[in-house]
Amino acid sequence: MTSIPTRTAAVSGLDELLAALPATVDTVARKTLPSRYTPELAQQLAGTIAAALVRTPQTAGGAR
Repeated sequence: MTSIPTRTAAVSGLDELLAALPATVDTVARKTLPSRYTPELAQQLAGTIAAALVRTPQTAGGAR
């Protein structure tokens, strides 16, 4: 039987994702946008993604 994540678990998972996001975006941007990559662009992308994740309502089944 699958358990339904609690709000606390969802927030903890989001915190972990947000913590890993800048380094992950930086790595991916270097590989996929080599001619446009700058640390500032990677930081801007990570910030935009993080803002969207934080704005998304958390539900028991995950973000939708």
